[in-house]
Amino acid sequence: MGLGGLYEAFVLLLVLPLIEWCRHSYWFAALPLHVYAQGWDYVLGLTAADTGSLALRIAMHAFISRTGDWVVLPLTTVVACATVPMLVWPDDPVAVYAGVTASSVMFTPQVFKTLAFRRYGDEHARYRRALRCITVSEVFGYSLASFLAGTLFQFSGWRGCAALQLACSASTVILLGSLPVFWEVAREVYGRSPARDGVSAHDREAEVKAGPVHRSARSRSLLWLPPSIRTPVVLVLMMQCINVMSYSFEWKVRPLHAGALGVAAQQ
Repeated sequence: MGLGGLYEAFVLLLVLPLIEWCRHSYWFAALPLHVYAQGWDYVLGLTAADTGSLALRIAMHAFISRTGDWVVLPLTTVVACATVPMLVWPDDPVAVYAGVTASSVMFTPQVFKTLAFRRYGDEHARYRRALRCITVSEVFGYSLASFLAGTLFQFSGWRGCAALQLACSASTVILLGSLPVFWEVAREVYGRSPARDGVSAHDREAEVKAGPVHRSARSRSLLWLPPSIRTPVVLVLMMQCINVMSYSFEWKVRPLHAGALGVAAQQ
């Protein structure tokens, strides 16, 4: 592996997943404090933002799977543009909720795994090591986000947190655009080579893991699972979504509770 390969592996497997999870998770700690400080309706605002972004994120993932991983680059650019009003007007609830919702909807960590499969999927051991590196980076990014958000909010308010989101979005656009594997996927989508037959990288990864699947039968419906397990799988997914929403709401309310206790103690 040459210098270019080392750079691509470092950025794809370590830097980009960390930035993505940091951009997505920072507001779990900082946004409730900002809402509490501004006196906004935190229950309605945070619940609507979290529920709405989760529903839109599911649709966004389906859109990326059908369109191709290349679309992540312009989508992340949209996140950076949506962050600018939040940075300029940190006291405007519309600007704040719009910026945070855009960042949450465009949360696409699966793209890095797909690109890793494209680069390292020809050898199972290499691909497994690549996934391990991505997992470690994601955990570190998720843990680092709360620390960075709390520190920035303490010393520079919500404007500092908005600057963090803008820096993460811009860095993702620049670094993702510098990866050769990303442009290979983009050229494949535009070229529609006969060998690939326009199949996205997500579909190729599923074919490798699950074995040969009749493509036309699978494309007729999103629920291409066997009827015998379709209902349990759908129920499990619904319960998982509810669990994620409950867990996320708990993390948002906890800083508010701690802040209220601190104010009561000072009085």
